[in-house]
Amino acid sequence: VVDRAGTRANVEFPAGAKVRVRDASTKAKMTVKREGAERAYDVELVNGGGGGHRGIRTIDFADGGAVVIKVPSNVTTLQVGDVIVRLGRGEDAEGIFGKSDYEDYYGRWEGTYHALVMREGKETKVSFPADAGIRVKDSGAGPMVVELDSYTYGMSGEFYTMIFTMHATIMIFFVVIPLLTGAFGNFLIPLQIGARDMAFPKLNMVSYWMVPVAGIIMILGFFTEGGHAAAGWTSYPPLAGSGNETGAFTPGSVAGQSYWLASLLIVGTSSILGAVNYVTTIIKMRAPGMGFFRMPLATWSLFITSILVLFGTPVLASALTMQLLDRQMGTNFFQAAKGGQPLLWQHVFWFYSHPAVYIMILPGMGFVSDIISTFARKPIFGYRAMVYAIAAIAGLGFIVWGHHMFMSGMNPYLGFTFMISTMMIALPSAIKTFNWLGTIWKSQMQLTVPMLNALAFVSMFVIGGLSGIYMAATPVDIFIHDTYFIVGHIHYVLFGGSLFAIFAAVYYWFPKMFGRMTNPTLGYIHFVLSFIFFNVTFFPMHIIGMAGHPRRIAVGWDKVNQMGYRWLAEVQ
Repeated sequence: VVDRAGTRANVEFPAGAKVRVRDASTKAKMTVKREGAERAYDVELVNGGGGGHRGIRTIDFADGGAVVIKVPSNVTTLQVGDVIVRLGRGEDAEGIFGKSDYEDYYGRWEGTYHALVMREGKETKVSFPADAGIRVKDSGAGPMVVELDSYTYGMSGEFYTMIFTMHATIMIFFVVIPLLTGAFGNFLIPLQIGARDMAFPKLNMVSYWMVPVAGIIMILGFFTEGGHAAAGWTSYPPLAGSGNETGAFTPGSVAGQSYWLASLLIVGTSSILGAVNYVTTIIKMRAPGMGFFRMPLATWSLFITSILVLFGTPVLASALTMQLLDRQMGTNFFQAAKGGQPLLWQHVFWFYSHPAVYIMILPGMGFVSDIISTFARKPIFGYRAMVYAIAAIAGLGFIVWGHHMFMSGMNPYLGFTFMISTMMIALPSAIKTFNWLGTIWKSQMQLTVPMLNALAFVSMFVIGGLSGIYMAATPVDIFIHDTYFIVGHIHYVLFGGSLFAIFAAVYYWFPKMFGRMTNPTLGYIHFVLSFIFFNVTFFPMHIIGMAGHPRRIAVGWDKVNQMGYRWLAEVQ
């Protein structure tokens, strides 16, 4: 309630702002009380006085205290009785209202229809982490089922291969990528560059709703004849083929594999649409004065990741389409018996899937950079070097796919080229690690829950990166290829890396997202248990892998002797 010169104007503002009241004769300020508590407002009220403010249609402040404005988009002032409310734009608006109210403010600026689009955009930011959290639970249950049942020796080999195929597929395509790029991309990019929303809100909604559709198709594969896809998340032909005259190569290759391919085509399209949105938003919608080298590293990492998605995901889509055509239309892209090239799948698949590793790690690097800088109480060390290192990792990621194929019989000179290019990726990664250490060196570090998870990301990423250097060497990789050493390495990078970064980002931005603080005690417990059990689970895999333990063996420990792996009993 504003009382000016004997005139009362009832005006409701979103909670958390400040109000200045001023008329022509005095510049008095007053505090406005709302809901029994004094709240600061930052909306300027000035004396009215006639024309210059026409074209105002209606004003409605009755929607639960949130501002609902139905005016032409070029109107900058509103008049309530004798009082004119001057509306700010751009960067000021974020400071005035706070993030959530700022979005309501701008989302409803141009009328009810635009408000609907903006509300959907806000719900998308909440829905991405919620849906991905459900998929973490579902995909994480897969390995537990495998381990528990392997002790009872009751799981069939077919079901085992189906479970580990779905575990990797869901964690990569339906958890890590949607959380890092989908959820945090939608939330952080407009917030950190001063944009009112994403460039294409409708495209944003389409890209989100394609993910649950793809998830439903993926789940339906379990109910098909022969069960779901069971050729691993890499789905190499001919193992993933439709079969030959004697039947299918795997039970899941009857129909489940086709569901797998169709689902990934849809989720890949969703990633492409999201990347188009992110790149356009960052290039075209930065606030005045927000140059590229003033952007936070989180936004930089999402920008470069989106470029990776735009260049890499269409290649994956082409591979998925070709295999789907082989299965459904009788084409011969990958079927060797009919003149196809099985190795073509590996080349096309890994041309995307190795950059996909960086799609899953680069956003985490950006988030961790901002978090470490915050709780070290100092700016990030070597900001420009960090940006260039992210770009170098992304560029080199497209020329190293052949290190996944050292065992495919490639020309040794070509293998040497891939080996050198793979080792070169360690250089920008080392620069980033050095700069993180430089940031915390002699800092007033605060070991909050986000900071602990960020430091866990750095340490686990270093372990995963060091084991990756061993695999980059062709002679070493030939020995440890398809062993548990590979399983340990990928989990240190994509669990110790990506998921600890996700944990750090969730704890760090949760109060900004939802207006509620997390419980620090529960956060510390979560971190300690996750860190201990992660290392206890995955570090021994390097040891048994170096001893030669092959991965993807669907038998219990008491049956390894029957398979000719008697030496494994001693290792285990």
